[in-house]
Amino acid sequence: MKGQLNEKALRERQFPVSPERLAALIALIDNGTVSQTAAQQVFTLMTELPNASPADLAQTHGLIQNRNTDALQTLVEEVLAAWPDKVEQYRKGKKNLMGMFVGEVMKKSKGSADPKLVNELLAKTLQNI
Repeated sequence: MKGQLNEKALRERQFPVSPERLAALIALIDNGTVSQTAAQQVFTLMTELPNASPADLAQTHGLIQNRNTDALQTLVEEVLAAWPDKVEQYRKGKKNLMGMFVGEVMKKSKGSADPKLVNELLAKTLQNI
């Protein structure tokens, strides 16, 4: 918010977004509907469209996180199947490969996957391989 205020040379009470709308955006972050990065994009949109609902803006601009466990599990399995050599290295102790696996799932989901859920699914799947 401070950056937007400085950029537009506004005082806090001149800011176009209501406290209720800011609270609604914070709730979207807290309940995992949008990521921190997506929330920044929604916030920027809110300054341009101060009467729009943060949830509507997130939905309209494709910023809602995918938390569909079945769909994400499919992506996890596709990624692990595509990288059998890396899976073997992971199983032999190269745990820093988790970041690569998460990144690949995020690419496949076009950035819409919930990274925390992806990490959980990957850890569980890799443990059972």
